[in-house]
Amino acid sequence: MAKSKALTFGHNSKVAIGGASYFCVQESLKATTDMKEPSEEGMIGTDRPGNTGRLPHKIDVKGNLTVRCTVAELEVLLALWFDQSGGTTTPADSPVGKTANVVIDRAGKVKTYAACWLNAIELSAQENEPIDVLLELLGTTEAVSGTVADVTPPDRMRFSDLAVSLASNAYYPSGFKWRFSYELEERFLNSLVRSVVQQKIPKAEIDLTLDRNSDTVADLFELAGTDAELANCNLTIADGTHTLALAHANCCVINPSADQDGAGVGARKDTVKLRSFLKAPATDIFTGTYT
Repeated sequence: MAKSKALTFGHNSKVAIGGASYFCVQESLKATTDMKEPSEEGMIGTDRPGNTGRLPHKIDVKGNLTVRCTVAELEVLLALWFDQSGGTTTPADSPVGKTANVVIDRAGKVKTYAACWLNAIELSAQENEPIDVLLELLGTTEAVSGTVADVTPPDRMRFSDLAVSLASNAYYPSGFKWRFSYELEERFLNSLVRSVVQQKIPKAEIDLTLDRNSDTVADLFELAGTDAELANCNLTIADGTHTLALAHANCCVINPSADQDGAGVGARKDTVKLRSFLKAPATDIFTGTYT
C-alpha cells in the first residue's frame, strides 16, 4: 500500500508583511519562471531536441494577499506604501520608492518575497461579513528564507463598522468595495527579475450595492453618463477602538447606464460605481484620517 501524504491546507500558512504578522485568509504571491526552449529560437539540426539548453528569460514575482485586521493594523499596512503624517494618509508622491518584504510560511516551507511594490489595495465586504483587505503586489525575488511569528486572530473590521456619506447624505449599502490603484507599469529592462516600476495615473473607485428604495438612491443612479460630480464622498470604518475615514473630494458615477438590469420578486439591488479622478498633480485623490 502506498504511503499517504499529509495535506497542506490554507490554514497552515502564516504571513508577515513589513515585519508584522497578519491574519491572512488567501494568498497567491509566488515566482513564475518563463523558460526559452531551444526549438523556439532556431534550427538545431534534429527533429526531437533534448531537454538541454533551456534558459530562463523572466522570473516574475507577483500575486495577492487577503488579510483581515483591525483599523490599527490597517493603518500600519498603509504606512508601508502610502505617505503618512500625524494620522493622515495620502497616496505616496513616489510609490516607486515604497517597498516591503513579505514572508509566507506554508506549513514549514518559508519563502521571502523581497521589495514588493503595492499596485492596488481593496477593502470589500458584504452585509454580516468581515471586511477583507486585498493587497495586489509586484515583487522582485523569491528566496527560501525568513520567519513568521504566530498570530492570534484579532478582532476584525466588520461590514457593520462601515458608514457611507455621499454629498452629505448617508447611504446604507448591502455591499461595498473600495479600490485604490497606483496603476504601476512593470519594467524588467536588462534583468531577469522585475527591476523597477513606473507610476501612471492613480485612481480610486467605490462600488456600493444599494436597494432602489428611495428617491435619493434613484437620483444617484441618474448621474450615470453625466459629467456631474458628487462632493465629499466618504467611507468611515470604526471598529470600536480606532477610526479610519477615507475622504474623496469629488466622485463621478461611472455606471454605463442609469437603467440597471431588472431583478425578480426580491428587493431590487444595483451597484453604483463611483470614481475619484486626479485633477492636478498637486492634489490627493483621497485622504485617510486615522483616530
